Amino acid sequence: MKNSNFIVSGLAGMVLLTGSAIVASAQDRRHDHQSQQGQTRQAQDQPVQRQPQPRPDTPARPERRGAGQDQQRADSQNRWRNQQDQRNGVNTGQQQQQQRNIERERIDRERQQQVQRQQEQQRASAQRDRRNYDDRSFRNDRGRDQQIAIERQREQERLERQRRDHLNDRYYRNNRSIYSYNGYQHYRVYRNGGYFQTDYNGIGMLQQAINVGYEQGMQAGRADREDRRGYDFEDADDFRSGIYGYSGSYVDSSEYSYYFREGFRRGYEDGYYGRFAYGSYSDGRYSILDSILRSVLNAQGY
Repeated sequence: MKNSNFIVSGLAGMVLLTGSAIVASAQDRRHDHQSQQGQTRQAQDQPVQRQPQPRPDTPARPERRGAGQDQQRADSQNRWRNQQDQRNGVNTGQQQQQQRNIERERIDRERQQQVQRQQEQQRASAQRDRRNYDDRSFRNDRGRDQQIAIERQREQERLERQRRDHLNDRYYRNNRSIYSYNGYQHYRVYRNGGYFQTDYNGIGMLQQAINVGYEQGMQAGRADREDRRGYDFEDADDFRSGIYGYSGSYVDSSEYSYYFREGFRRGYEDGYYGRFAYGSYSDGRYSILDSILRSVLNAQGY
């Protein structure tokens, strides 16, 4: 019985010892786990220190092991510096060349702009000169046209006075043309293969048409020659109208215009070429030659 109690008490002691050991081991593990967690948090809270990175072109420095290694390192650094200097020198030369090119382009642009400005100024000056010349020519033409208009008005008035005087003067009425009065009261005027009839007043009016046309043609031809215009008597206003000096009596306007233009054409030719092939100048007036007038008028009395 005593042995049984002893055995039981021994087993109980062993159980207690084993439990105590298990509890102590668990506490030690928990303590170690808490210590590891604390270290981890402390490491996370501390800032990360980065190691300096070497330059790309800078060779890594080997550990100092001797004078030979120091010399190699110095030579490598010198070579690296020389390469950098060469690169910088090339870049500097390229930049200077680019700057020179930019400067030359700027100078070229300025020169082109200056040439363009000079050309524009020359064109503007030429246009001003042309306008001034046109204005002067216009004023001269206008003044000459006014003078011609005044002379025509005076001539028209003179012809009108002459016509009235001729009608009042019996002697002149009988001798008013190159066809001397010899008793003929009527005339046949031949033209273009036919003829028409008129009296001595009508023959005088046709003679007047030829003379007035010659005088006006002479003035128009001289004006075109002085202005260096082309030979064109048909462009003259008086030639186109053909009724300058026409009084409306004795002959039709178509007959008067025909003989006026015949005289005008011959007067224009003499005035343009500066000659007197068909007429003459006497007492301040131009008149057609009698022989030319007879050939142009071609009249026969009866």
